[in-house]
Amino acid sequence: MKDPDVTSLFKYKSINEQTLQLLINMKIWLVKPQSFNDPFETKMILNPDYSLEDYYQYIDQTYVDYPDEIEKRKKPEIYRASSQNAHKVVELNQEKFQNVGVFSMSSTPSNLLMWAHYADEHKGICIEFERASTNPLGSPHLTHKVVYQEMLPIVGSLDFLRSLRLVSESPVFITKSEDWRYEKEWRFIKGRGEVEEPIPGRIKSVCFGLRTPDKHKELIYNILRHYPDIEYKQAVQDPCSYSLSLVEHKFNVIDWHDYNPQQYLPPKSSEGN
Repeated sequence: MKDPDVTSLFKYKSINEQTLQLLINMKIWLVKPQSFNDPFETKMILNPDYSLEDYYQYIDQTYVDYPDEIEKRKKPEIYRASSQNAHKVVELNQEKFQNVGVFSMSSTPSNLLMWAHYADEHKGICIEFERASTNPLGSPHLTHKVVYQEMLPIVGSLDFLRSLRLVSESPVFITKSEDWRYEKEWRFIKGRGEVEEPIPGRIKSVCFGLRTPDKHKELIYNILRHYPDIEYKQAVQDPCSYSLSLVEHKFNVIDWHDYNPQQYLPPKSSEGN
């Protein structure tokens, strides 16, 4: 597992119907790139040039189980035709990239801007997911640390075509501007968006924000009361600096009355990934 020291990934959330459904059903919602808050998402610089040797290597990898296809396609005239039409091939396959599903997380649970932007101005929660070599968050094919840089990623035509077979490994989905570095983002990526997916790692803890209402804390505890291994934490303001510390939050366990989650929810609002 890459970055073995990263054993947890965190999701900042407002407390709304989508968040409660995640906790009740233990399923996440994968969003498509067009719903991201950054218009530069999935943008790239396409390098259409590739050598005959690169083309042959691509054919060998792509048709490894079809030797007849390899023999048929490894011809200079087919290479010339494919290189001349590289831009068209990429344009025709862009739609597949737009249908990818992404679940964004962070490697830090105490970023002030993340609490403000994604957790309803500190009134929400931060969910800690376990990252291990035995779950999807530890998979090098499904979960990736975002790369931050000044320039758009440069993607060769053949690399683009390779990534159509395993879109989660394309640099197009894991490269962002330096301006977003503070998020310390990681992405769990699947081939299809706008669908539910089982949580990719068990929930280790739920942290409440500085302004999370007590009634929402009680609601979340009640939803998760059948998961005794889940810990609860509270964000606490540092008295001397612009920082947060996370401390244990204890509930006075009582016989909870029958509840209707809807009565605790704020008005519906749109939410991204």
